[in-house]
Amino acid sequence: MDPDPSPSALGGQAALRARDLCHRGLWVAAHESRRSGAAPPARARPKGPGALARVLPSAALLAAFVVMVYVNFGDSGRPASSASTMVFALTLLFMARQGVVLRLAENRYASLIANASDLIMIVSPEGILRFASPACERMLGTKPDEIIGRDLTEFWTGEDCERLEAFLTEVAASHSGTIGPVELGIGRGAQHRFTECVGTNLTRDSAVQGLALNFRDISERKALEAQLRQLALQDPLTQLANRNLFRDRVHHALTLAQRNKSRVAVMFLDLDNFKNINDSLGHDAGDRLLRNVAQRIVAACRSSDTVARLGGDEFAVLLEGIAAVAEVEGSAGALLEKLQAPLVLDGKELRVTASIGIACSAGETAPEALLSNADIAMYHAKAAGKSRYIIWRSVASPVRGSCSPRPAPSRSSRRARSSRGALRCGPRRRRWRSCPRPDGSRRSRRRAARPWARPRGVPAKSSVLMDGSHLPFV
Repeated sequence: MDPDPSPSALGGQAALRARDLCHRGLWVAAHESRRSGAAPPARARPKGPGALARVLPSAALLAAFVVMVYVNFGDSGRPASSASTMVFALTLLFMARQGVVLRLAENRYASLIANASDLIMIVSPEGILRFASPACERMLGTKPDEIIGRDLTEFWTGEDCERLEAFLTEVAASHSGTIGPVELGIGRGAQHRFTECVGTNLTRDSAVQGLALNFRDISERKALEAQLRQLALQDPLTQLANRNLFRDRVHHALTLAQRNKSRVAVMFLDLDNFKNINDSLGHDAGDRLLRNVAQRIVAACRSSDTVARLGGDEFAVLLEGIAAVAEVEGSAGALLEKLQAPLVLDGKELRVTASIGIACSAGETAPEALLSNADIAMYHAKAAGKSRYIIWRSVASPVRGSCSPRPAPSRSSRRARSSRGALRCGPRRRRWRSCPRPDGSRRSRRRAARPWARPRGVPAKSSVLMDGSHLPFV
């Protein structure tokens, strides 16, 4: 039989076993620390069992170091014991440094997510919410802890909910790249917001295992887009339709009228002597006058009519569903009467008058032709003495025009009108014809009854009805 081992030999064997156990603990702790340090720090790690698992390697290394020091306490003078103690100390310092670096990286990315303006969510392919960033409280009005585990589609209704469900299905079916964006509206009334969402399928990522969604608030951008649309289609001073929108309405009305066998009328309205108001009272007073005139025009027209400001002191009215021209005449007369009501501006009482040109559609009338006819009729109303309306019609269908009561024209006004006619119709040309004398002996010449020559390029059959009489261009 072998002799019994001495106590010193038993102590040496126990020390070797403890040292081997410490070395194994050191190796396991270093391996786990390397695995945790190699993981990407970009994703926030949840608290609880996961945090305890991250602390275990450092705790195991610290325990192994304590056991190593206790075992080697009696053999502190041996070189092997001193070298082992130094290795343990350096390894512990290295792991402590890695832990500090990892903690700083986690805090940095956690702070970025917490202060991000975009809402970051992780949902399952079925739409169950697993994670939500703190921006959830600002965008959805609830804290992240209160919505974890709920269905994401509960926060949207109607078409937005259907659009979100289709978007989640598309993201779950994709395996690479970013899907979107898709616009979703959330909330009601003053709390209504517009969001833009993009998504990525990260179900194969062990750290996420879900669909990563990013929601961005685009309410301010939507408000700016609506403002730009308003500026593009509405007059900023009077809030009426502008020239572009009015032309589009006329084109649409003519198309609908041709289909329904109905008629459309356009009225061009120009204020009389508006320049005098701007020059005497200033442009601010002129702007207030234009706003007041716009309100009066809207009040005098039907709710189905389109009222527009074309620019300056020119307005236009589109009347749809006209059965007879008498309806247009009634509207024009009511409009002139409404505008002539007294208006107090900067302590001065003013009476506004306007000249109106009217054109009605007939058959397949082009929008440009209808607008041009109304414009020409308006300028003829100006030339005829202002404060009246004139209807453009062909020779085959004469229609009476109308004007407001006015005094008889003076000699100066007749001269001015004659001058305008000379400018419009061309130079005056004397024409003579031979006439026999009463005794039949000699012939004399008399001036012809046609003193005005028609300029070149003006069609002979163009006509405008003014004050109930047919006045052709000759």
